[in-house]
Amino acid sequence: DLDSELAEVLAGLIVKKTGYDIHKDAVRWSELLFRCEMAKRQLTSATEVPFAMRDAYVDRGRSHNLDFMLERAWVEVRWAPLFEHAASAIGDALRRAGWRPADVDQVALIGGGALVPMFHRTVARMFPDQPVVLAPRADVAVALGAVLLTARFGERRAVPVVSALPQGRREGQHPRAGRDEAELRAEGLGAEAAMDARGVRGR
Repeated sequence: DLDSELAEVLAGLIVKKTGYDIHKDAVRWSELLFRCEMAKRQLTSATEVPFAMRDAYVDRGRSHNLDFMLERAWVEVRWAPLFEHAASAIGDALRRAGWRPADVDQVALIGGGALVPMFHRTVARMFPDQPVVLAPRADVAVALGAVLLTARFGERRAVPVVSALPQGRREGQHPRAGRDEAELRAEGLGAEAAMDARGVRGR
C-alpha cells in the first residue's frame, strides 16, 4: 500500500533522527497515515506538495512538527519495490494465461492506484506496443462496477428505513427530510430501482 509505505519511510527517518517510534502512539500513527494518503493523492498531479503535521513526534520531552516539501521523485524511489511487485504479478498473470504482452490489444487501468503516474509508467513499459487507457473516474470504477452488478443480479427486497430526524421533529417538518427518506426507500428496492429513481439509467 503506497500510503503505508510512505508512512513507514517517514517513521523510520524520525526514529533514526530522534529515537522516537511513532508506531507506539496510535493517534500520531493514524494521523501520519492520513497525511500520507492526502499527499499521495496530491502527488498524482503535482511534482511536489507541502507536508505538514503538528506535534508529529517527541524529542527530548518536547513535541515537534513535520513541515517540509515532499517531492514525487523522492517518493517514487521508496515506492519502486511495490511497483516491481505489481509488474511481477502482471507478468505472472500473462504466463498463466499463456499470453505474451503483444497478445494484449489494449490495457485499461482502474482503481485509485491507476491515478499514480508511476503505476501508469510501469504498466506502459510492460506493454510498449499497446495503448494504456485510464478509465474515466478510475478511482471509483470498482465501486461503480459492483453497483451495476448488484443492479443486474441482486435480490430485490425491502429494507427497514431508520429516520435520521432529531427526536421531537415530525417527518415532513423539514423539506429535506422527505427527499432523504424517499431516496432511502428507493435504495430499499435494490440498486437497480435506486438508479431508475435517480435518473442514472440511460446515461
